[in-house]
Amino acid sequence: MGTKNLDKLREICDYLGPRDEEIKKNEQILKSILFGIPIKVTACIINCEMKIIKLLSNDSKKECIRTPTEFRSMNISEYYSCDKNLDKAIKAHAMAMDGRSTDYTANINNQAYKVKCSPVHNEHGEVIGASIVSWKE
Repeated sequence: MGTKNLDKLREICDYLGPRDEEIKKNEQILKSILFGIPIKVTACIINCEMKIIKLLSNDSKKECIRTPTEFRSMNISEYYSCDKNLDKAIKAHAMAMDGRSTDYTANINNQAYKVKCSPVHNEHGEVIGASIVSWKE
């Protein structure tokens, strides 16, 4: 029984090793693209409970290619510091969960940001969350 489990563990490690290298390569490519864009862009994936799943940004305040620990599973209401922006985000998320895309302008630290919100589908075509991309206008 022990040998069988060890063999299974080795099989998993053999599978994940190259996969991990591929993920690292893809992250490097994404990072070079993201940090090469001349405007500040933040993108995140939010699940149906409005929690941040992934967050990528070239904004100097939160430059990241992997979701920083402080943002993982953060509710969108905790992310936005302004109720007006939060209301817009909640409405956009609801539209995305209904399968529709929308965009709006958010005022963040006295600067206008264009925000695009779109549905995220699983492999069966069901809406499982929303993607949000924002950039300074």
